[in-house]
Amino acid sequence: MALLEKLRHLSARLSSAGSASFILFILIMLVYLPGTCTHPHWDDSAEFVFISHNWGIAHPSGYPLYTIIINLIEAISPPSAWGISIFSAAAAAAAIVLWHLILVRLGVHRVFAFVCALIIAQATGMYGQAVIQEVYTFNVFLQLLVLHRAIVFLDSQRRSDLYLTAFFLGLSFSHHLTSFWLLPALAYMLWPEFRKIQQKRPVLLKMAAAMLAGLLFYLYLPIRSAMQPLWDQGNPETPGNFISVVSGDVFRYRLFSLDFSEITAQVGDWFDSLWEQWGLLYVLFAIPGLWRVMQFNKRIFTASILWLAAALIYCFNYYIPDKDGYYLIPHLLVGTFALSGLSLTLRRLAALLPDRAVAFIAPLVLMLPLLGLFFMEESGHNRNTSLQDLTYDIWSEVQPGALLFSEDLNIHYSTALLQAERQLSTDRVVVATYLLSFKWYIDFLRKRWPDFVWPESIEIEIDRTEKRLRQVPARESGDIRQLGIDRIVSLIASANIGNRRIYAFIYEPQSETEYKYGFRMQKWGLVYRFVSEGSEVMPHFWNCDYSPRYLRGKKNLPGEREKHVASLYATSCNRLGIELAHNGRPEEAVEAMRKALRYDPDYTSAMKNMGAVLVQQLKRFDEGREVWNNYVSLARESGENPDPRVVEWLQKNK
Repeated sequence: MALLEKLRHLSARLSSAGSASFILFILIMLVYLPGTCTHPHWDDSAEFVFISHNWGIAHPSGYPLYTIIINLIEAISPPSAWGISIFSAAAAAAAIVLWHLILVRLGVHRVFAFVCALIIAQATGMYGQAVIQEVYTFNVFLQLLVLHRAIVFLDSQRRSDLYLTAFFLGLSFSHHLTSFWLLPALAYMLWPEFRKIQQKRPVLLKMAAAMLAGLLFYLYLPIRSAMQPLWDQGNPETPGNFISVVSGDVFRYRLFSLDFSEITAQVGDWFDSLWEQWGLLYVLFAIPGLWRVMQFNKRIFTASILWLAAALIYCFNYYIPDKDGYYLIPHLLVGTFALSGLSLTLRRLAALLPDRAVAFIAPLVLMLPLLGLFFMEESGHNRNTSLQDLTYDIWSEVQPGALLFSEDLNIHYSTALLQAERQLSTDRVVVATYLLSFKWYIDFLRKRWPDFVWPESIEIEIDRTEKRLRQVPARESGDIRQLGIDRIVSLIASANIGNRRIYAFIYEPQSETEYKYGFRMQKWGLVYRFVSEGSEVMPHFWNCDYSPRYLRGKKNLPGEREKHVASLYATSCNRLGIELAHNGRPEEAVEAMRKALRYDPDYTSAMKNMGAVLVQQLKRFDEGREVWNNYVSLARESGENPDPRVVEWLQKNK
C-alpha cells in the first residue's frame, strides 16, 4: 500500500510538472514565433542558411549536430531561413522549460520556478537569439539537458542517469565547444557521489563510451568533406585539418591574448549587457539572491558559481563581436539570482501586510510576468530583410560578369544564398576578403568560377603569411593576416582588371580611401570601383534610390542592422551629392543630400555639405543658414566639434 501511495504521489508530481512545462513552452512559443526571421539574418546566420542548402561545413568548430538538423529542416520545410529561425525559438523555449524543471527538482517552489522561467523568456538576449538562425539557444538547451540529467542522478543514484549525463555532454560538445563551461560544475556536483561507487573503472569506461557516442556526430565533418561539398570550410577530411577545424584554431589569436585594457573593455561590455537585461532587478536583488541560494543549497550554489565563473573568464578573454549568444548562460544564472532576491524581498514585505492585502496583491504580482511576456516589444525580425535588400542594391550597381571584393562576409553569404535560390544570376562573382587567407577558400573560388584568373602565387602568399603568423605573438596575428589578405586581393585584382571590371564593398562605409589594395578606387554609390593607373574613367553618377522602406529614417527602424543599412544608403546619397556639386549640378546635389538625411536624419556630414552647396553655389543664404544651424546644434549634441568655418560664417551672417 505504501508503495502504491508513493507511485501515486510521483505520478501526480510528474503530471503537474509536465502540465506546467507544456503550458510554459506554448506561452513562450506564442510570443517568439511572430518575431522569427523569415529571411536570412546577419553574421553567421546567413552562412548557416546557405549551408542548409548544400550540406556544407560551417566555420570552426563545424557545428556538426546543428548542421545535420538544419539540413533536415531545409529538406522537409522550405523556406529554410524561417524553418531554422523556428528551430531557434523552439530550442530557446525548451531550454527555459528545462530550467523550470531543474528548479522544481531542486525543491524550489513551483510558482517561483514558473514565474522565473517566464521572466527569463522576456530577457532581450534570449529573445534576440531565439528569433534568428543561430546556434546559441540550442547550445543553452543542450547544456541544461546535461545539468538536468546530472541532478536527476543525484536524486536517483541510477547508473543509467550517469551514463545519460555523459551521453548528453558528448552531444553538447558535438554542437558547441563552450560546453566545457559546465565541466567544473559537473565535477563538483558528481564527484562526492562517484566516490561512493565501489568499482569505478567499469563505470568510467561506460561513461567514456556514452560520451563518445554523443561525439560521433563529428564524423560528419571528414565524411562530408571527402565528398567535396560546395562549401567546405577548413577542408576537415585530413586528420590535421579535422583537428584544426574542431579546435577552432583559426580563432585562437582572439583567445587569452588580450591586454589589461582590452579585458577591462570586455568586462565593461558584460556589465552593459547585464544592465540591458535586468536593470534595477540585477542591481538591487542579485546580492541578496546569492545569499538566499547559498542558504537553500550550498552544493548547487557552488556549482552555479563555478559555471558562471568559467563562462565569464572565457568571455572576458575572448575577443569576438557577437557576444550576445555567449552571454545567454551568464544572464540566465544572474537573472535567477536576482529573481531569488526579489522573491525573498516580496515575502518579507508580505509578512508586514494584512492577509487580505496579500491575497489581493499576490495574484497581481504573479500576473505581471505573463502580461509582460505578451506585451513585450517585438523586434520586427519577421520583417527584417535588410541583408537581402542591401545585397540586391549592391548588385544593382555592379555589372554582371564583374568581380566584387566584399570586406563584409555577410554580402558573400547572402549573394551565394540568393544564387542558390535562383534569385540572382550566377555570373555575379563575389569574393569574401576575410577568407582569402585560407587555401580551402581559394579551391572554392577556382571550382565556382573557373573563367576568372586565380594566380598560383596566392598559395605562396598564404604560406608566407602562415609562416609569419608563427613568428609573432597571438595578439598581433590579426594584423598580420590582414596584410596578407590585402596582398592577395592585389594579386587577384591585377590578374583580372585587364579584361573585366573590379569593385569592392568596403566594410567601413565612412572610408574615403583613394588607394587600397594597391589600386586607385573610384567611389561608386555603395561600392568602390578599382581603377588602373593612367586609365581614363568615364564620369558615372549612380542612383541612390534604394529600398524605399529605409526612407522612414534610421531612428524609426527597429533593428541595429536595419539602421546600419540606412546609414550605408545615406552615405551613398551624400557621395552622389558631392559628385553632383563638383560637376556643376547644385540643385541635384541638394536633392541627393536631402535624400541622405531622409535615410539618416542625424547625418551631420550631409547637413554640412548641403549647407555648403546652398550657401556657396546656389546663394540661398536663409535656407543654408537654417541647415548649418541644425548641423552645428546636432554636432555639439553628439559630442562632435562642428567645422570652425561653418561656425565663423554663422557668426558673421546672423
